[in-house]
Amino acid sequence: MLEAFGTGRFLDVVGSLDPAFFFASAAEADLLELTGGGPAPVTVVKAGAEPVRILPSVEIPVPAVEGVTDTTGAGDAFAAGFLAAWCDGAPPDDAARAGIALAATVLTRPGAAA
Repeated sequence: MLEAFGTGRFLDVVGSLDPAFFFASAAEADLLELTGGGPAPVTVVKAGAEPVRILPSVEIPVPAVEGVTDTTGAGDAFAAGFLAAWCDGAPPDDAARAGIALAATVLTRPGAAA
């Protein structure tokens, strides 16, 4: 969908919204060429079991989760945990850890149940 819309056009639209946060999967970040930063002051790149990156240079390890059955909803749970922690005053790295922890709770159940 990003390719069809146009990555430059997408980044222009997002930039015009002046978001505080931008969450992307690793594939989306690669397609958008987000390496040194992103379209928001806090740009977070999620990559499943790989470290979460807060651009440009912070990496937060993702602990292994035993018994993963379904990843549906994990990205949404991550964003919810991140934003809830941020609203409670956590810095971005601690907010990412909260997001990782909440995302882990949905991985061992089928569907997007927490």
